[in-house]
Amino acid sequence: RFREALAAVLTENPFPGVCGRVCPHPCEASCNRERFDEAVSIRLLERFISSVDAEPVLPVPVPVRNPRRVAVIGGGPAGLACAYFSAILGHRPTVFEARTEAGGILRWGIPPFRLPRTVVKKEISRILALPVELRTGCRVGRDVSFGELERFDAVFISPGAGINAALSVEGEDLEGVWSGGDFLERLNAGEKACPGKEVVVIGGGNTAMDVARAARRLGCAVTVAYRRTRLAMPALPDEIREAEEEGVRFQFLVQPLRIRRARGGKLRVHFQCMNSGAPDGERRPRVLPVKGQFTVLEADSVIGAVGEGIDGSWLPRKLVKDGLVDVRDAPKFFAGGDAASRQRTVVSAIGAAKR
Repeated sequence: RFREALAAVLTENPFPGVCGRVCPHPCEASCNRERFDEAVSIRLLERFISSVDAEPVLPVPVPVRNPRRVAVIGGGPAGLACAYFSAILGHRPTVFEARTEAGGILRWGIPPFRLPRTVVKKEISRILALPVELRTGCRVGRDVSFGELERFDAVFISPGAGINAALSVEGEDLEGVWSGGDFLERLNAGEKACPGKEVVVIGGGNTAMDVARAARRLGCAVTVAYRRTRLAMPALPDEIREAEEEGVRFQFLVQPLRIRRARGGKLRVHFQCMNSGAPDGERRPRVLPVKGQFTVLEADSVIGAVGEGIDGSWLPRKLVKDGLVDVRDAPKFFAGGDAASRQRTVVSAIGAAKR
C-alpha cells in the first residue's frame, strides 16, 4: 500500500525523500521496537516510499472561511515546510527567497552525491502544487522591506545561516584558502572548482565531511584537520566512516595557527598540537595546547569549515539575541531553521516550521 504509506508520511513531513537520505534519524535510537528486536528503519522507509512510482499524492488543504496571509522569509527546508503546513491548514503563504531557486541548503549546500537534485526538485514541486506563492530573487531588506512584511497576519523567519565562520588565523585571506560553504555552493551551482592535488579541510562537522568527500571525488588527496578527538567530532558517525572509506585522511588534536605561502606556491598550514582535558560546557573534552609541539601540513588549497552564522543586519534589533533569531517577545513572528537554532539539521528545521 505504497500510495497510502506516502500519504501518511506527508501528513507529518513534506520531505520524505530528503529526510530518507540526510536525516541523522535520532528517533531510531529511542524506538520502543528495540525491546523486541530492532528499531523501525523509518529513514529507509521514507526513502523507499518517496521513490515509488505512483500517482501524485498531495494533501488536500482544509477549507477556511477567513484564510490568513503568512510571509515566509527564506525558501530552505524550514521556510518551505512552513509554507506547506500553512497551505494545508487553508492559509495563504508567500515565500520570499533571495536566490534564483528555492531549497536553501538542500539545493546549495548538500552535495548531489548525498542528495540528488531530482529528489529536491520533486519534493519542492509537490509543495508548490499547493496554494503557495514563491518569489525568487527577492531579498528581504533589499527588494522588499521588513516593514512591508508586517502587513501579513504572521511572519515566519527562516533565512538560514549563510555566513561562513572565519578561521581567525593569519593568512586566511591568501589565494587558495576557501570557505566550506562557498566551495560547496560553487559545486552545486555547476562551476568547475579546482582546489588542486592536495587539500586540507579544517573542521569536524558535517559540512567538513561534505567538503572533504566532494574534494575527494574531484581527485584530490584530502586531509581533515580537527582540534579535538574523533569521538568529539560533531559530524555524524556515518559521515566520518564514509569519508574514511573514500580515502579521506584525518589528523586530530591540531589547532590552526597561521597559513603561509611556501616556495613553489603551496600553502603551509602551521598547527598547534593539542591534548584533551576535562569536559567543557558542551560536555566534550576541553582541548589544551601542548607546549612546544607544532606540526605543519602543505596543500594546494585550504578549506575552512568551522561553522556558520547568520546575517541579522536586515532584522529589527529586538529579533536577534545571542547570534540567533529570537521571536519570543514578538507575538505574530515565528522562526525556525538554522537561523533560530544550533541543532542545524533538516529534520529539526521541519519540526520548527510545523510547530
